Amino acid sequence: EIGSFQPGTWADFVVLDHQAIPMLAMKHEQKTSLAETLFNLMILGDDRAVARTYIAGQCQFQRAAVVSPTALEGA
Repeated sequence: EIGSFQPGTWADFVVLDHQAIPMLAMKHEQKTSLAETLFNLMILGDDRAVARTYIAGQCQFQRAAVVSPTALEGA
């Protein structure tokens, strides 16, 4: 079966956090394009960039809440 994001269908997918680590957050501040954001995730991202994992449309993993470095700037 091929899944999709349509209601009633199955899908396996990963939700990535493009600001999960300080280097990714710094790169994101430069207001990059989607292509650059994906490139940065591919080159700099690791397991910390995985926010959630869904299998057959059901959330099987959710990372514990993490305070992003950019959120600390206003504190």
